[in-house]
Amino acid sequence: MSKMEPIEVDPPLREIHAQAVSAFNGWRGYCVDRFARIEHASALLLAALAKNGTMGDIKQPRMFSQRIEHLRKAMDGDGPFPPLRAKLGKSLLALALAIEQRNRIVHAVGTISVDTRGQWIWTLSFSPNGKIEEVEKGWLRQADGKTLHNQLKCEVDRFSGLAENLRHSLAA
Repeated sequence: MSKMEPIEVDPPLREIHAQAVSAFNGWRGYCVDRFARIEHASALLLAALAKNGTMGDIKQPRMFSQRIEHLRKAMDGDGPFPPLRAKLGKSLLALALAIEQRNRIVHAVGTISVDTRGQWIWTLSFSPNGKIEEVEKGWLRQADGKTLHNQLKCEVDRFSGLAENLRHSLAA
């Protein structure tokens, strides 16, 4: 058997790949920041709801998905400021797809490839329940990442603003 010689990658291709990796890392960091903003706003709102006491027993779960579920239920239930709560409920529904992608974006591992246009493609591997026998594999194109980026920007800003308005209304 003959020894395989390493394949030299053309320097411009190496640079294109480095740029794609940098763009991907920027996108992923932006998404993680947006998810952190949702988590922060939801924690503050749940604390304000609990302190106010007009909406029953409000818990502050540790898991992000449980916090969001508690907020959904609180926004659907009886309590003060029904129009604002209805808007927050709609905002949570609008964020549902992005929130569903959160664990993949935050916890998945993968590799970055570059398509013929120089756009990144993330090939990922993820264990949704922490069980190695349940590994999800998939990929995400830069264009789809951009769509999620735009959705997160708009909806997180909207949710955060509505949550802050409700918090201030509860405190007044």
